[in-house]
Amino acid sequence: MLADSCRQKGLSASVLPVEVGARVFPAQSIWRMYQKIGMAGTKRKAAIKLLADAAERASCCVWFRKEKTSWRPDNSG
Repeated sequence: MLADSCRQKGLSASVLPVEVGARVFPAQSIWRMYQKIGMAGTKRKAAIKLLADAAERASCCVWFRKEKTSWRPDNSG
């Protein structure tokens, strides 16, 4: 595991699993992760908004490709 490798080299490492739930709702794990890395206030709120927006775009991409039989890029233009 990457965190173990870092610790063996004398670095501080934490495993912080996070999730973005249904309807792109950021779970409490995301708020805690940002808090743990020292981000607070409006910066944390803005970072969570960016994360939620990215998750929504990714979800839309999956939805629009639901009928495709391949995950390769579509070069049709």
